[in-house]
Amino acid sequence: MHRGGLQRAGYAPLKRHAASNVNNASLEPLASNDLATDEEIRLLQAAHARVLACRQTFLNAVAQHAPTIAAIDGAIATRTDDAMVALIQKKITWGEYLRQWQAIAVAGHQAWLAEANKGWSPGTSNSGR
Repeated sequence: MHRGGLQRAGYAPLKRHAASNVNNASLEPLASNDLATDEEIRLLQAAHARVLACRQTFLNAVAQHAPTIAAIDGAIATRTDDAMVALIQKKITWGEYLRQWQAIAVAGHQAWLAEANKGWSPGTSNSGR
């Protein structure tokens, strides 16, 4: 989940689990064996609803100019959602969720780089159109 959404009043209980950038998370949250509490689950669901409100608009806008990038971003979102579902179902701990989120972020970054290495730029013949 994007950290920016956690800056709103009321999301304080989630802040202890989320670094401003998941790739900079300290060892303490990464090693956490805590399961999400009922309050944290409620807050995650509320924050996720806010994310969904703009995610599709963003993906549609990106897809108009760079469909391959939009597909990569959509896959990242789906994998992150899957990890969050496991967290709210108490199948994984906060630490495992953050480690999965890190792996998803790294894989997404690698996919973006691979696309960039193909010479991607908006409007070029290899922009995915």
